[in-house]
Amino acid sequence: MKIKNRIISIISVALLLLGTAHSVQSQINKTLETKVIDALAQMPCNDQEHTERVMKEVMEMGEEGTLELTSRLVPSGKGNDTQVRYLLHSLASYSGGQASSISESNLVENAFIKAIEAETNPEVQTFLIRRLAFCGSNSSVAYLSYFLNNDVMFKPALASLTYIGSVEAGAAILKALSGTDDALKQKPFNKALGALRYAPAVE
Repeated sequence: MKIKNRIISIISVALLLLGTAHSVQSQINKTLETKVIDALAQMPCNDQEHTERVMKEVMEMGEEGTLELTSRLVPSGKGNDTQVRYLLHSLASYSGGQASSISESNLVENAFIKAIEAETNPEVQTFLIRRLAFCGSNSSVAYLSYFLNNDVMFKPALASLTYIGSVEAGAAILKALSGTDDALKQKPFNKALGALRYAPAVE
């Protein structure tokens, strides 16, 4: 009987701890959601100083905050996500050009890549791929290169690679050019290589 009571006590304590952990996690999620909603409510910002303040607040939410924002994107014509798109564009521009450290920029870049991978709608994917032009680095090159073989997605991917403008980006475009006989792709690929002045392309 004592053993049975002890087992019941242990199970009760375990369930209590599990419930407490679940409650804490729910509170954390609720707090993140509240912060995201508050940031969205401030879009568009009044001035540059206001914009930078909101961007810093979003950065402080970490990758989870950016992913919470990207999860609110909806395909064009399926709802109104204007404030979400405005904020994400501002975040991409801020993290790519004004963030105080590379790690901050990579935070947004990595979140965007994860969001693109999780997304199934081409229009939403295109929006996020185009934002990598502002916050992408060489870390994005290999991932964007994958889309150069896609008849629908190659244009936004090419645009972002051209804007990143690194030697690695040029090499990825040249490789895609060498592997296609599609004239509709060859012309923009060559134009991008010309814009980058990628020397190996003329050898």
